[in-house]
Amino acid sequence: MIPEKVKQNVPLGPLTTIQLGGPARYFFSAEDDASLESVLQWAESQNLPVSFLGGGSNVVFADAGWPGLVVHLNMHGIEVEEEGEGVTVRVRAGEPWDALVSRAVANDWAGIECLSGIPGSVGATPIQNVGAYGQEVANCILWVEVLERASLKPYRFEAHECGFGYRTSIFKEAALDQFLVTAVGFRFQKNGPAEIRYPDLKRRLSSQPSLKDVRSTVLEIRAEKAMVVSQREPNSKSCGSFFTNPIISLDAVKELQARGPWSIPSYSTGDQQVKIPAAWLIENAGFSKGFRWGHVGLSEKHTLALINRGQGTTQELLEFAQHLRETIFQTFGIVLWPEPVIWTAEGTRFNFPDLP
Repeated sequence: MIPEKVKQNVPLGPLTTIQLGGPARYFFSAEDDASLESVLQWAESQNLPVSFLGGGSNVVFADAGWPGLVVHLNMHGIEVEEEGEGVTVRVRAGEPWDALVSRAVANDWAGIECLSGIPGSVGATPIQNVGAYGQEVANCILWVEVLERASLKPYRFEAHECGFGYRTSIFKEAALDQFLVTAVGFRFQKNGPAEIRYPDLKRRLSSQPSLKDVRSTVLEIRAEKAMVVSQREPNSKSCGSFFTNPIISLDAVKELQARGPWSIPSYSTGDQQVKIPAAWLIENAGFSKGFRWGHVGLSEKHTLALINRGQGTTQELLEFAQHLRETIFQTFGIVLWPEPVIWTAEGTRFNFPDLP
């Protein structure tokens, strides 16, 4: 028997920012830990593949949909504990991320002001180690609370156990949804200074900006790039940045620079490695803003955003993304990898093939 409140054949496209994907065979909105564990036990008894959905900003579902259960993580709650110059905040996974940033800035809690305007929920941020404009959530995370899927037992990962790296973590690299994030603990600095590292922010801000100044400027920059989700902005119908910025050796950059008529922008990440902007690679491989590929394409305001132009399909999106990868590899010898999680109609993660 299907549990109460489990819905059937729920369209998934409208629940994602890119608005692609077919229906979920079963769908459940989990508002507390008990109902979450109960529905997962049912899915296990039915041998159903399970996918988890937060704000839908970093996920793409197959055109045929999802063959099992999609669980919408809808647990809410924020607990604040102030101590000395810091504040510890425990946030449930379903809380909207930007609402947390707004609250932190309003209370002069420094640490995530540059992460303003990012869509999605709090529970997704440690998985991807979300970052932008010089900040990453890993810099403020104290712990991550999870539900271990196999045992359905809760566990807390301290920050040093999370394996945080550039747009990755142990939660992203583990086996298929081995850990389900249910809450995140953050540590912010009360009345702390704004953290300004990103060049574009430095150009637009004074030498000692307030947290509010930083937030408003970041929102302004993101809006210019259509990276703030809005029904009035068709270019925001995306997953944000579709590819991560590749990190390669300094020697590889010098070699690439020597054999091409280009000046390659790069940013040191330490250990003789540098980060190359994926947007620059796309543009210099011959793709301009607004490039069309059927009913999908590149944003008119940011070449790193692959958008659904309306009536698009996931199949078109993946074909276009692979075309970009192949062209950039042929041009620069650099492989691009996607940021969003892509689910197949078979209930598995889609992985782009390795390039020769």
